[in-house]
Amino acid sequence: MTRKQLKTALHYNPKTGTFTWRVNGLNQHQREGKQAGCPTPDGRFVIGIRGKRYLASRLAVFYMTGRWPRNQVDHINCDAADNRWCNLRQATSSQNLHNMRIKNNKVGLKGVVLCTYTGRYRARIRVGYRNVHLGRFDTPEEAHAAYVVAAKKYFGEFARAK
Repeated sequence: MTRKQLKTALHYNPKTGTFTWRVNGLNQHQREGKQAGCPTPDGRFVIGIRGKRYLASRLAVFYMTGRWPRNQVDHINCDAADNRWCNLRQATSSQNLHNMRIKNNKVGLKGVVLCTYTGRYRARIRVGYRNVHLGRFDTPEEAHAAYVVAAKKYFGEFARAK
């Protein structure tokens, strides 16, 4: 699909992140002025154009820049449904993973685990394919502070503390 074809079919509002149809399609879902796309189970939006499905975030980058994203499109605030232009940035797979929210952590702080044999808190960060030990601390907050410093060092703008 060309950018001209995209702009003929859809209008993108960079302030709201929504796409609306400019033309009437073959079904009732594609009506001029109606919001395009539907949410997927993981919260992202997909839009079907000419028999092909596209992620709305990728369409937004193409719409605004005229070039398809080379890798992935990262949602800065981790809300996959928020396709406002100010919330999107191109990222590698690795950078996108660094911007993820915390998952399955009993302590509740990213990069921190409780060492059951010492009762202290261990801070670590994964860089590339290896874990980097950041130290053991008396409180989870101290361990998390060490993680935050390391995340900024290794991941820059893609570092997420929570």
